[in-house]
Order: sequence, then structure tokens, then C-alpha cells
Amino acid sequence: MEDIPASIVELVSHGKIQGSRLAPEIRALHPGWTPEGAGALNLRDYIDRYVEGVEVVDRAGMDVVYGRPGDVLLDSNRPEGAVDANPVEASGESVNLWRVWVSPNCPFALAISQDGENVRRVPRDGSDDKQAVLLAPASSECHKIIARDFLKGVDEEDHDALAAILDGETGAWWQPWFRRIQSVGMSDRWHQHRTAALETLLDQSLEVAGITEAAAETAHATIVSARYTGRKAALRPTRPTRQGPIAGSTLLDVVTRAVSEMSTAELRDLKIPIGLVWDAIQHDSN
Repeated sequence: MEDIPASIVELVSHGKIQGSRLAPEIRALHPGWTPEGAGALNLRDYIDRYVEGVEVVDRAGMDVVYGRPGDVLLDSNRPEGAVDANPVEASGESVNLWRVWVSPNCPFALAISQDGENVRRVPRDGSDDKQAVLLAPASSECHKIIARDFLKGVDEEDHDALAAILDGETGAWWQPWFRRIQSVGMSDRWHQHRTAALETLLDQSLEVAGITEAAAETAHATIVSARYTGRKAALRPTRPTRQGPIAGSTLLDVVTRAVSEMSTAELRDLKIPIGLVWDAIQHDSN
């Protein structure tokens, strides 16, 4: 199995690169590969889902520029360590707060206001707002714990090979882990497990962050919805609360709106009872 994520990380490690240049360089290394063939909408969607440590850091006209998290440009007119109240870079590119949370080597942290309404990316050494709660990214050890938990549902042969990677002496386990995950066809399964576990960890971290439950729910929704940057607002998820159903909407209304905005790859991941699928097929054939 070709190691596309590792190739992308290597290409970006030499410096920021425009998407229009990155795409042909990937194809030169891996002829015939396409992000669509890997289940993604496009190159940006593929990088968001599968490539750790690479993100959009700037724009060049209509083109996006990829780089490492530390390559992001900050507005020189702002005080040192400050970030806009609205999470948008000087280039006009929205900050991916979720990417900050899930990247253990990211040089940034998240600053959360006491009411949870304002979540910003700031340097790890702190924010200009001394009232804000500072939330560091999930640690490398947390990611390894999530990976070990994933092994509980893996068959013996693959389990032993993946466990050996986690137990390796070098500590550089992520890339060989993902290569193995890809080679046995578990990329989507691992992505779903990792995303759900990191959401749960975020929830737990916010609960002990020293803000109210309502503020934690607001901040959680803001951070998680950053995964959908660039997609229609209707798809942005919200954390379930104890306040009952959404006013003026039924559960069917909410689900219908969400499904109508999903990509083909996201629709393929939906878990639907086979009986309902069969009934729909029968209905269409009649």
C-alpha cells in the first residue's frame, strides 16, 4: 500500500507549498493516485482526514497553501501572542480549531473564554486574555492510548503487528501505524474511532477546565465544528445538551437536513439497518 500521507508530510516539510503544485508532485511519486479514489472529496479533504501535521496555512489568490501548523501567518498589527476573536488568519483562511486540538506537536493551544463563546488559537505559553482558560492539544500519550483501545476490536494477526508498532523503542509510531492500518483496509474504521475518542477526550478536558457546563458545551461545539471548515453551515454539528429537542424541529427534520449536506464518502459511513435499505430497494422497483 502506498504511503501517501508520509509523502505529503515529506513534501510539505521542505516549506509551504500551493495546492496546485502539491497535487502534481504527489502524482509524480504515486502515479494513478487520486484523493477521490481514496474516498475523499478532494486533496484538501484527504489531508484534513488522513494527514497529521499538515494543514492550510495561507492563500495565494484562489489557491490554498499547505504547510505545518507553525507556518501559519499571524497579523503583525496584533499584540504579541494575541489572536483575533473570530478565528481567522491574516490571510483570510479560517483557523481549524479541531486541528489544533488533535495535533500533539502543534505550537499552539486553545484559549477559551469563561462563557465558552470565544475560542481562539494562541501560542502554548499563554494568551493575552488572562481570564481565558488555556487548553493544550491532546498529548502524544493520549493518542497512543486511543490507538491501544482501537486494538481491542482488531483480529489477532493485525493486532500483534499493530501492537508491535506501538511498543517500538523509537517512539515514532504514527507513520508506520497508519501505513499498517491502510494496508489492511482499516483507514475509515480507525479514523472514526480516533475522531470519536478525541471528541470524548475534549469533552472530559472541558469538564475539568474551570468553566461552567453550559460554557463547556458551547466551546465543544465550536471546536468540533471546525472539522467542517469550508462546508455548508447546516452540516456543522452541535453537542447534544440536556435542554430537549431543537425548537421548531423534529428529529427527522434535523437528520434530513444533515444528510442532504453530506458527501458521498460521509454517506457511505452511515450505519443504516439493512431492512430499511431492502425496503427502499423494493419500493423503488415497484
